[in-house]
Amino acid sequence: MDASARTKLRVIIIDDHPIYREGLRAVLGREADLHVVGEAANAADAYTIAEVAKPDVALVEAMLPAIDGFAVTRELRRRVPRCKMLILARPEVQRIAELALASGASGYALKTQPVDQLVLAIRTVGRDERYLPAPASSPAAVDGTIAILSAREREIFDLAIRGLSNDNMAEHLKISVKTVETHRAHINRKLSVHSTAELVRFAARHGLLPR
Repeated sequence: MDASARTKLRVIIIDDHPIYREGLRAVLGREADLHVVGEAANAADAYTIAEVAKPDVALVEAMLPAIDGFAVTRELRRRVPRCKMLILARPEVQRIAELALASGASGYALKTQPVDQLVLAIRTVGRDERYLPAPASSPAAVDGTIAILSAREREIFDLAIRGLSNDNMAEHLKISVKTVETHRAHINRKLSVHSTAELVRFAARHGLLPR
């Protein structure tokens, strides 16, 4: 293996649709920093390939046959602890954010997202950061559940449920990390949550994440 291959993110694709796997492999193959090292259509093959290939990121279809992708993700986390998991889901899958994070995945991406957003998702989880799609705009949800947040707190709420770290939010908003931490404490208090995972579950429960 040459030096350039060793610096790439090693990716495996776990999906029971061969045409989707083939297309995704071709797309990722065009990215200079990504390298598909295996693919599988079922849980048994996924475990074998992951243990041999030692990927950095596993893309796992949520609705695999026989055993769902969330169970596969939990087992892969046990077998290959250093590998980061990204669930791939169709928009109609319910409670996707909650189920993905509970399974140990670093987030999820929708199969209907543009290719550049999927690539971004892979790179994000490869950096050991959480990735969630940007929440759908929902005036009713904003009025009914997070109207108590200030404009800045709403910005940070949206970034937090997308998985950005405090450092990344500070850079994105051009404010200090300490200011981000203060706003997050206010958000947690106002919404009665105590962690990012609880914040994501709150967002999913109130329709502030794509379904």
